[in-house]
Amino acid sequence: MESRIIKVSSKKQITIPQVFYEKLGLGREVECILKGDELIIRRHDKANDDYSDLILQDLVNQGYAGDELVKEFRKMKARIRIAAQELIDDAVSLAKKDTRDRDAVHKEIFSDVD
Repeated sequence: MESRIIKVSSKKQITIPQVFYEKLGLGREVECILKGDELIIRRHDKANDDYSDLILQDLVNQGYAGDELVKEFRKMKARIRIAAQELIDDAVSLAKKDTRDRDAVHKEIFSDVD
């Protein structure tokens, strides 16, 4: 196991060490998971992530099993798709209303990275 101490910027951002980034084959997005008092960052494959594992784990934790588990799982997956599309639509709408130029947005996002 490899370990590194990294800084957290005032905007709560971190920089993944290049050696980790390359070894994991990370792209433009990563999955960030809070597990107890640990933060897990792993490669994210957007095409295959439908959150099924998280939905199932939550339903099992709630006590669902058998046919009821399957029934609730189908309901939750449908809700996730709808919610995700609503988030995308909202983001697109907000982006269209943003009058800042690209440089201003870039400066706002990255100006305080240590």
